[in-house]
Amino acid sequence: MIRLIVFGIIALILVIAVWSLLAPYLRSVLAGEDSAVRTLRKRYADGEISSREYQEKLTVLKGDSYHPENFD
Repeated sequence: MIRLIVFGIIALILVIAVWSLLAPYLRSVLAGEDSAVRTLRKRYADGEISSREYQEKLTVLKGDSYHPENFD
């Protein structure tokens, strides 16, 4: 019985760890973003590009579906 409880706790910890690693990727995939947009978001988050450059490139990638007033 104790082995089952210990196994359950370890399994829960592993599930939480894997989920926390995959959540950002899964969120972007489920939102329908392609790899270019994900790469652009990562570069912006890492500080490699400025906010203005990010907005310009995102507008080019997303086309008419992107509106700068909705930028967060």
